[in-house]
Amino acid sequence: MPRLATGHADVGVAFSDGELEMHVHHDEWGEFHPDEVWLKVAASARTAVPSAPAFAFLGDPGTALWILPASQRPDLLFLGLGAEEVAPGVFSGDVLRVTLKHWEGPGHFIVYQLDNFGTPTVWINTRDGVDTNDYVPLPAGGHIHVNWVFSAPGFYRLTFQASGTLVGTGRELTSTEAVYLFDVGELPRLTITRAHDGDHWVLRWLSETNTRYQIQYRVAADSGPWTDLGLPIPGTGGILEEHVEPLHPQQFFRLRVEYNPGNEPGIVARLFIADATNAALSMIDLETGAVYPALFPLGSRARLASTPSSRYCLAVQLDAGRAELFDSGIYVEDHGDHWHYYKQPVRRMQVSLLGANPVHTVALGDWLTLHWDLSGRVDLIHEKELTVAGDAYVPQSIHAGAQHGSAVPFTHPPGRFFAVSKPNPLYPHETRNPLPVGVDIWDLDTSNRVHTATGYTRMHGEAGNGWSAAFGFVEGVLLLWHNGNGWTNYMIPNPPTMPAGYRIGDLRGHETLNHYFGLAFQGETAGDMFVISATDLSMERLALPGDSFAVAYELGPDGNTFNVVLANGDFVEMNARTLQVLGVRRALIAPTTNHSNHGQFHPHVAGGLGRLYVTDPIGQRVVELEAGSLRTLRVFPLPGTPTKITMHGVLVPPTR
Repeated sequence: MPRLATGHADVGVAFSDGELEMHVHHDEWGEFHPDEVWLKVAASARTAVPSAPAFAFLGDPGTALWILPASQRPDLLFLGLGAEEVAPGVFSGDVLRVTLKHWEGPGHFIVYQLDNFGTPTVWINTRDGVDTNDYVPLPAGGHIHVNWVFSAPGFYRLTFQASGTLVGTGRELTSTEAVYLFDVGELPRLTITRAHDGDHWVLRWLSETNTRYQIQYRVAADSGPWTDLGLPIPGTGGILEEHVEPLHPQQFFRLRVEYNPGNEPGIVARLFIADATNAALSMIDLETGAVYPALFPLGSRARLASTPSSRYCLAVQLDAGRAELFDSGIYVEDHGDHWHYYKQPVRRMQVSLLGANPVHTVALGDWLTLHWDLSGRVDLIHEKELTVAGDAYVPQSIHAGAQHGSAVPFTHPPGRFFAVSKPNPLYPHETRNPLPVGVDIWDLDTSNRVHTATGYTRMHGEAGNGWSAAFGFVEGVLLLWHNGNGWTNYMIPNPPTMPAGYRIGDLRGHETLNHYFGLAFQGETAGDMFVISATDLSMERLALPGDSFAVAYELGPDGNTFNVVLANGDFVEMNARTLQVLGVRRALIAPTTNHSNHGQFHPHVAGGLGRLYVTDPIGQRVVELEAGSLRTLRVFPLPGTPTKITMHGVLVPPTR
């Protein structure tokens, strides 16, 4: 009997000659009667029950599971439910039900889906028995993808029945019951051979990682207790071999497998990581845990930036004078009444931006801005236009004049407005200082400056929240916004709590926040953090736990958390709205000893979907934490000096 192990397939429902019938459809191999083909759940589908309370329906945290996920993986069968052959308008509400009637197998069977917020909806769960509530709603004329969960390896017989209410008569129509066959995981196949000396037996089997194997024996083939032989043996993913001396004239052997708790399931997202010393971009697939060191060669070491939806990564290669776009392959598309989710291979796009000294980026609204220092060119990458044009995309540009500056997009008021740093008029002829002296508001539709704020000293650091833009100067933080009648600005002065000689030199903002986070510097020496209110026009010191200082900090993609890595290796998670400390993880990574090169050798942080990721340049690894508890979930070894990091996926629910 054939086995379908990869590719796209559906548990299908058709309506023909007034009857509902069920089948299996595979995009490559065609159509099968349900019990004429095995649906394979490969060993690589093994994961574990998450610790989050919302997933308690799956079992105890850490317990092994085998899941065919709702997102596509090349090593697994991508199994959905399809009713494309059922025309709309035939059944009430254009909805069918696929109901589980019976199940046979070594473990439990569960079907669930996640909404855009990551909250599960459970459709079928045999852990509480099987009744009329164990069904999956299926849209007529469409198909869906769900998570198919099995709690133990082995063979399952699942009996389903399709049903729906006919529009014309109100009659409930049901299909005949259909048995679907699932082959889950890989049970070890134990081989026994006699050793050359003839006085003992050699037992061999192919093991899996995160398992323990207990050899057991008994003297009768079909009766008597099984007795443990020796201690449990940890799996390696390779062939295991044990030499056993005979204890009885005849013995029968078997393996008892224990799947190791604590193997956290992955999430559908990817990380890009840049290296402080090597010109390459690495990638980690967070769903499978696969690490791809130096996946893409670069022209030089790079800074990384995400586009607003987190689909694309911009690798800004300062020394090479180049910026390149990479498509993470994870995104959603708006199909009117629903969102369609995609997971495609990562690819290097043919969009390559060239110039001198690309440095500062800001992502906001639909835009990602890139400022080219010295030339003063600002490239404006519009994410939706990039998606449509693909490799043919060419961004618009603003030429603001030679400087070491930046640009911040506005989402309000309507239009295409950008706050762009204003060059020092004495540079480069009368001064070697390239830092800007003010900010201009540019209207991209008219290519005109519509507002100017100038007369300040040495701008460095920028951020936006949609309706305002903030820039760090020696005098304080310059705030610009539209008050309904026109553009205005205000310089928020440095507070008395800021040490002499320090100024805000780096800023973070989010569209859902009315305040900014800023880090004070004296030259390249970092100091305290401050909170800058865009509504109260004030600045106050932010107290961090301990006596160390911040070397890396980022807001979560939803703006709810502010995550900080301290120079001593501690990690701090804060509520970005209330400024309450949510947790501290002591000595998470090696202390930062190199404070030069503008953070090139510093750790960096990214996060989303309930996870946090911290690069450890000295420890040569990326650490995955559970948000809230800050416990370590996984550690990804990564050779070199991993520093910059971005997370890509559907990190916040899409909106229309």
